[in-house]
Formats: sequence, C-alpha cells, structure tokens
Amino acid sequence: MEELRKHIEKRAREALEEMGAPGAALAAEAPRDLAFGDAALACFPLARTMKKSPAAIAAELASRLEPDELVEKVVAAGPYVNVRFRFSAMARSVLWGVLEGRPPYGPFPARGKTVVIDYSSPNIAKPFSVGLIRTTVIGAALYRIYGHAGWKTVGVNHLGDWGSQFGKVLAALERWGDREELRRNPIRHTLELYVRYHQEEEKDPALAERAREIFRKLEEGDPGIRALWKEITDLSLGEFQKTYDRLGITFDLVQGESFYEPYLEETIQRVVEAGITEVSQGALVVRLGEGDEPPCLLRKSDGTTLYLTRDLAAVFHRWEKFR
Repeated sequence: MEELRKHIEKRAREALEEMGAPGAALAAEAPRDLAFGDAALACFPLARTMKKSPAAIAAELASRLEPDELVEKVVAAGPYVNVRFRFSAMARSVLWGVLEGRPPYGPFPARGKTVVIDYSSPNIAKPFSVGLIRTTVIGAALYRIYGHAGWKTVGVNHLGDWGSQFGKVLAALERWGDREELRRNPIRHTLELYVRYHQEEEKDPALAERAREIFRKLEEGDPGIRALWKEITDLSLGEFQKTYDRLGITFDLVQGESFYEPYLEETIQRVVEAGITEVSQGALVVRLGEGDEPPCLLRKSDGTTLYLTRDLAAVFHRWEKFR
C-alpha cells in the first residue's frame, strides 16, 4: 500500500502546482471510515497559503485527479479528497509486499527465542502416506510463520529409522529379498517384504526369533547388518526427497531415531538417577500411576530399547543444543 499512497501524493503535488501552489504537499492517510475510500488527503494545511477554504481546495483538487491504472475514483467530501484504488492494484501491492517482506508485511524483529519444529518424520522402508504429507505441509507452514514472527526456527525431520520393525524387514530381506528389485523400487519392495513377514510369522516361530536376533545385532553394531540397514535408509530417503522437492520442503536437520543411539545409555541413566525407575520382569520401567495403568518401558528384558527411549534422548539432546 505504501507505493499506492506515494503515487497519489505525487499526483496531488503535480495538481497543486497547476493550481498555483508549487511545493505544496499533502500526506495520504487512512480515512476515518473505509466506506469513503482507501486513502484521504486533508486540505486544511493549504487554506492559508492558497487563501481558499479547505472544501474549495478539495473540490478543485479532486477534479484534477483523474482515474488511472492505480486509481479507480477520486471524490471530494468537504475538506477531504477521498481516493479509491483499483482492487487489482491493491491486490498486487499486498502480494508483492508479502513476497518481498516490505512493511507492514515483513519479518518481525528477532525475539531471541528458539522453536524446534519436528515435522514430516516418515518411517524408513514404508510409503509416504497422505497423513505424512499433512504433517509435512503443516510443519513447514509453522516453520515459516514462526520464522516470520521473529523466532529462530529449527526444522527437524525425525526419521523413523530404528526399532524392532527393522529386524523384521531385514529378516524378510534375508529370506525372500531381491537386491536388484530393492534398488529399483525400494519402498515397494520393502513394504512387500514386511507384509509377507507378518503373513509368515505366526506359522514360523524361527522367523520371529531371527528378526529379534537381527535387531539385537543392529543395536550392537554388527557391520554387515548395519551396512544393509544403511542401504535401505539411503534408498528410502532418496524416494522421500522426490516428494519434498515437489512440495518445496526443506529441513535444517534430518536426524532419525538412530542418531540418538549413542545417547541412549546416558538418557536411561538420567531417568534412573531421578529415582523413578524399577525393574519389572527383567525390564527397566517407570510407573506412571496407580492401579492397572501399564508402566513406561525404557529398556526391554532382552536389552533392546524402545521408541520412547529414543524420544526421551531426542528431547534431552534438543534441549541442551537449542535452549
């Protein structure tokens, strides 16, 4: 809107010069009532120098300000000249103002505060669902809004790249997988293997035991299993990036659950030191309340961790890094 006000002020100066008042200038202001127009020129300051009433000055000035590509209508109302801008000009002014960050649409002053926004967060080896697109778009919008409002924003893609499901996927890949097909269609092939695993699991107890064994070895750092897990992760990320590129989505950090693996022991120790854990049937748990409410599992009896353990590690790590 600023350029529209400057436009009418410039035209008013030129018209006033023709009226015998060279150097005279009027400031375009918001009218008291928007029903009168989008801007108003008050002619009171010119009465003494032009030796005319403000109403007479306004009437003559309005007659000289013909509509143009930006101005739709100019009407005198007593001592005021009311100006109505063309809708297309106003729309263009607002949109370009937003896109270019011009006042009053530009970024707010820095607040000195940080907000960490966790969005998208797809699961490795699984399709990018409509639900994930929803959280991706909402999260990206919040990231931009907070940034515009003066916050230091950190966008995190917290990948689901760890957990017992990888034992199942890798066990299925070991038994039925096609490595060439994996490279051609990574998401489709791993999903097919995951579905087949669950179809066969009840009929084949050895398959479930092998999946648990593979996940234990994954957590222990077995080189062969880690390499296969990383291949699947990289292939999945390549597929996800195609969607992000189409949507114009970016992140400051792409860190999966696996990133927090080195922090798991200190996370568990931090909770233990708080004095709220206990061992139940060989597992480390936190009681959340009285009665039959199930406890919070931090570490299973076989020594493996859970999603919640890794979430806690992420919370502690982000707090220390970004606070």
